[in-house]
Amino acid sequence: MRHWDKRTLLAAAVTIVVWASAFPAIRLALGAYSPAHLALLRFLVASLALGLYAAIAPPHPPARRDIPLIALLGFLGVAVYHCPECR
Repeated sequence: MRHWDKRTLLAAAVTIVVWASAFPAIRLALGAYSPAHLALLRFLVASLALGLYAAIAPPHPPARRDIPLIALLGFLGVAVYHCPECR
């Protein structure tokens, strides 16, 4: 049997709790915000979290050949996923 590191289990538990709580939080927030405002708020929170992480552990830049794919996936993830008229 594989033994799990306590930090790994803690990270998995935090991820599951935060992810599971997102659905009721979104339902509550839609009463106060429009879907576009809520998406913007989610991006701002994610940007702040990633910015803090990047300040602590600076990331390595992607390989030049990967940049077009990253841009395509970014476009699809933002413009298509969050655009109800695009579906």
